[in-house]
Amino acid sequence: MKLYLLFGTALLGLGMAATVGANAEDALLLAEKANGSWTQALTKGSAPALASTYTEDAIVTAPTDENLESRKAIETYWSTGFNQGNRYYTDIEAATVQGSSLFEAGIWSAEIKLADGKSRIIGGNLVRVLDRQDDGSWKIRLETWHRHPR
Repeated sequence: MKLYLLFGTALLGLGMAATVGANAEDALLLAEKANGSWTQALTKGSAPALASTYTEDAIVTAPTDENLESRKAIETYWSTGFNQGNRYYTDIEAATVQGSSLFEAGIWSAEIKLADGKSRIIGGNLVRVLDRQDDGSWKIRLETWHRHPR
C-alpha cells in the first residue's frame, strides 16, 4: 500500500510538471484519445468493455483500498459498482509520455448509491500508467484511485 501511494505521489508530481512543458498539450490530447474506449465503457456502464481497456496483468488500487490484480478482478469490481447503480466521472488534468508509457494524473468523483436509496458523492485523485500496445492502442497497466476523506 505504501509503495502504491509513494508511486502515485511521484507520478502525480511528474504529471503536473508535464503541464509546464511545450508538449503538455499534446500529451493531454493523447491521453484523451487513449482513454476514449475507457470513457465510453464507463458511460455505458459496461464492465466487460471497461475491463478490456486494461492489460491482462493490470493492477488497480480502488478507492476501497482493494488491490485488483487482474483484468478479471477489475471487471468484477466495476460490474459490482454498475449493478449497484453507481456513476463515475474522471478528468485527466496532466499527462506526459516517456517511451511507450503514458503517465496521467487527474481527479475522479462518484455518486454512490446507499442501501437506504440515497446517494453520496465521493472523490479524489487518479493516477494511471498506460502502455502502448503492438497495434498502437493504449491499455492501462497501473491505476490508483486515492479517495479524499470526508
